[in-house]
Amino acid sequence: AEKRAATQDQPDHIVSYAAHLDVKALQGARIGVVLNFRGGNPDVDRVHDESVEYLKTNGAQMIPIQLPHIYERLWQEVLEPVLEAQFKDQFERYLSTLDPKQPHTLAEFIQRNESQPINPERLTMLKTNLTTPLFNSPKYTRILSIVIPQLRTDLESIIKSQHLTALMMPTICCPASSRFDQQPDPTYVCHIDDSDIP
Repeated sequence: AEKRAATQDQPDHIVSYAAHLDVKALQGARIGVVLNFRGGNPDVDRVHDESVEYLKTNGAQMIPIQLPHIYERLWQEVLEPVLEAQFKDQFERYLSTLDPKQPHTLAEFIQRNESQPINPERLTMLKTNLTTPLFNSPKYTRILSIVIPQLRTDLESIIKSQHLTALMMPTICCPASSRFDQQPDPTYVCHIDDSDIP
């Protein structure tokens, strides 16, 4: 098969970096194991637990950590409002770089995609972004100037008070679900309301 230009310069094999790791680097390291994000999916929990055991076997001290509740709501309280406030401006800057035949505003993009439907949830989100207050909203300003710095300070305080080298948690509580236009997967398990958390 012929390679596309974007992959032309990529290596044909994956080089393992494991051979170059310092096997003694974990000796005495104190790793905070964040417990807040467990229970969403048994496979995610299993991989997380296996990783904890691997680190422990290689000399790390694994310290259980329960973060304050706000960290369980970062998407709703911080990330989503900031994303919504920044999205339209940044997306339209990107659209402005496209060929003249392409849409150059969010409204034009939505109009074009309504005639050729995409993911219905994504289309609803895009419509919401048309009317979302931008950077000058009090909520956006408060999140950037007060909430995020306070979250960072609190997290640094936990790390310092527990003498931690690092924190460990799943990237996301549940694996990706079936596509919106596919039949639901009867084997899919997610025990939380929002699978995008954390």
